[in-house]
Amino acid sequence: VEVPFTAKQGERVEITAILQAGVLFASAPGAYSIEVFAAKPALDGSRKSLNFDYTQEKTLTVPAGDYLVVATREGAGSVEAVVTVNAGERGEVALTLP
Repeated sequence: VEVPFTAKQGERVEITAILQAGVLFASAPGAYSIEVFAAKPALDGSRKSLNFDYTQEKTLTVPAGDYLVVATREGAGSVEAVVTVNAGERGEVALTLP
């Protein structure tokens, strides 16, 4: 997002920008890791990884859109789900590992 502004030396400037973003929250009790990908695959079928963390819960501020969330646990494999995040809202997904 680009917002034009002018600032003078020693002067504080407040800028308001509409980010068209929301919050993605994913939970996966017992997970070893959670990874968030762009939901739409590239032409070669791969997906762009946007975030990876060794955690059971993840909160991210992301642009509005669809995301693929993958939770993994050693010895149990992985599960995935698509979550939609709307601007100014929270998109939630709960993943259950076997």
